[in-house]
Order: sequence, then structure tokens, then C-alpha cells
Amino acid sequence: MKTYKHYFLIFALLTFFIFPIYSFDLINHNLIDPFESGVELNKFHKISDSEIISQKFYDDCTISLLTKSAGDAIYSWFGHSEILIETPTDSIIYDYGVFSFNSEKFYSNFAQGKMDYVLYTSYYKSSLYYSEKENRTVKKLKLNLSNAQKASIISFLNYNSKIENRTYLYDFYKDNCATRIRDILSWTSDNDFKKWAQSQPSNGSFRKLSNRSISRNLPIFFALNLIQGHNADTPTTLWDDMYLPSHLEAAVKQYNKIGSSEKILFTEDGSRFNISEKNNNHTIFFSIMALILGIIALTFKRVKVIRNSRIFGIFNIIILLLLTIFSFVMLYLTFFSGIYAGWRNENLIFLNPLTAMIALTLAIRMLNKKKQPIKRVSQFERICRWIADIIFVLFILKLIFPTQLYQNNLNIISPFFIFFALQGFLFRSEKY
Repeated sequence: MKTYKHYFLIFALLTFFIFPIYSFDLINHNLIDPFESGVELNKFHKISDSEIISQKFYDDCTISLLTKSAGDAIYSWFGHSEILIETPTDSIIYDYGVFSFNSEKFYSNFAQGKMDYVLYTSYYKSSLYYSEKENRTVKKLKLNLSNAQKASIISFLNYNSKIENRTYLYDFYKDNCATRIRDILSWTSDNDFKKWAQSQPSNGSFRKLSNRSISRNLPIFFALNLIQGHNADTPTTLWDDMYLPSHLEAAVKQYNKIGSSEKILFTEDGSRFNISEKNNNHTIFFSIMALILGIIALTFKRVKVIRNSRIFGIFNIIILLLLTIFSFVMLYLTFFSGIYAGWRNENLIFLNPLTAMIALTLAIRMLNKKKQPIKRVSQFERICRWIADIIFVLFILKLIFPTQLYQNNLNIISPFFIFFALQGFLFRSEKY
């Protein structure tokens, strides 16, 4: 009877988390963008050929897309896009990717998804100097534009770069340095660029594309995949994929109505890392690591038949303390943050603050010398079995309801199941 009650509670918990709770909105996720890209472009006046006074000026003017390779800082691992406008007298860079760690309430705003970025202008030579100093490849793609299109872009960028207009609400997947330029190019083509890009297949998702850039660092890869929810796995088109600078550059070259000649200004001296062209979730690697950690935990538990439960407890406390922190991060991102990629996270079903803190508390209790070691370990094993059961049922439900539970998190649930199942089901202390 207890077994049936056990699984009924698991099913009820999963049903509660999966279906109704994602409709709750504890904060207003629709943050206000001070300079919304599409809205501002649509209401801005587009210049026609008849309105251009100096045709020669625009004949001598070129507009190019600059694409920079990945840098060393984590926020630069995905590359960078800029617009370059060259005239007979000036060469100006328009950069939508500028922010400051020293801005007021930077870290609290970052956690809430209220990242204010600005459009920053600089001289071409100084921008190239810093790129070369950072050892980053820079490609220059000259755009094939009419004089009217050039005039429209220059007019909009000058308007956008004013102090009162240059701030916008940043979103890694939806609104960044590359998507702002993408929107401008589509606007100049009367949205033909967008229609074309949306008709092109992607065979990917936001998560899959970003994973290619962060595979270089597996701890960060695991952490970012853990805290991202359903939205990161939304199927994309080429239009969506252009949140990555390299995909923006490739799309512009493919769309021959805009793309023109490309020139590599300089190449980095030695590659920092190679961005994979294939999708790799590292599921096997993470599962093996979980297996190793589980075996280590079992070794601590079995040495001298449970007498070293304190060592077993300390080992689990270290791991569970980290997992508890992540559980609170996921809870915050899902219900209290405006970060799009953090919403609707299936991983909260088994790794939420409630289960994580219960497991952590029971691990801490194993340090208590006053209670019998076997009883202390037995209580901890019970919560491990509970977590493993929840993950197993979640996996089954993902097979039954693939369209509802489409989060790409096999690389997360597999190692967690292995780790907790090993500790909960093998060498159970009640038998000794």
C-alpha cells in the first residue's frame, strides 16, 4: 500500500508542476523596452531616392557588417556584430553591444532580466585596435545597398545613437548586437529579408546553437543547460538563428540582394577554441561523471559498514549545497525574472528548493554522533530514492508527452538519476 501511495504522490507532484504552475506569472515578464527595435524602425521615415540631395556623397559612402570572432570573456564567446559606415571624411562604428558592470544596480538588474545595453559609436581605427589587441578575427562584409537604403540606415542610426534613444532592453536570444542589425537590414529591404529568412529551415533551437559556443567549458555548459527552461528549446528558423553574429553574417551573404564582397581584416594568432558545427549535449560524459561520484559516495558509505557515515555525509553536503543554490536560481528565473530562457524549467520538478533542502538537511544530520549511523544513512537513502523515482517518472512522461515536455534536458536528468539512484538503491543500510 505504501508503494502505491508513494507513486501516486510522485504523479500528483509532477502533474502539479508540469501543467498548471507554468501559467502562473508572479511578476510581469513583459518588461518595457525603452527603444524597441521593430516598433522604432516601423515608425521611422524611410528615405526615397527623390529626397536625397547629394547623390555623390552616398555613391562614395559604404556600409559594412563587421563580424568579430569569440573573445576570452564568457560574454564574448559567441562573437560580436557591428555596423561600419565609411565616408570620404569619416569611418564610424555603430556598436549595439555596450554595457557596463559599474552601472547602477547592474547585478540585481541582470538577475531580473533588465539588462540595459546602449548603441555606442566609435572611430573605426580605434575599434580595430582593440579587436586586434584582444586577438579576435574581424571580417568586413560590404553591403550591396542603394543610395536610398544607405541614407535611411545612416539617418536611423544617427537618431538611434542620441543619448535619449540609445538604450535598449537586452535579451541574449531575442534582442542583442546581431538582432538589432538584422532588424535594420530587414527594414531597408521592406521586410523581404525577414520573409526570406523565416522560410529557411534551421533544424535547431536556441539551446543547440549556443551550446556549440560553450562546449569549451563543460562546468559552465552543464550549469547553463541546467538553469535554462523550455523556451531555449523552441524550434527556430534562420531568422531566429541570427542572434549569433556568425549566423547573421552567413545569412546576409546567402541573401544576395544585400550581401556583397567580404574581406578578412586580420585573423587571430592561434585559435582559442573551435566552435563545433555539430550538436553535442555531452550526455555520456556527464553520466560517467555522475557514475564516478556515485561510486565514490558508495565507497564512503560502505567502508567499515556505515561507521564512516560522517565522511559520507560531508561528501554529499558539498554536492547538495551546490545543487540547492542552483535550485533557488532556477526557481527565481522561472517565476521572478524576465530572462526568457529561464522560464518553464522541467528540472525544477526534481531539483527544486524543497527537495534539495530536505536532502541537504538529511546529509547534515549524518554528522550527528548521537543518533545511530544506520538510521541517519537510511533516512538520506530514502530521499535519494524519492528524487530518483521522480526523475524516472519524468523521463517516462517525456516519452508519452513529447510535445508538452520538449525540453532538451536528457544530459541533465541522466546524470542526476544515476547519482541519486546509486545512493538510494544500492547497498541499502537497512540490510546491514
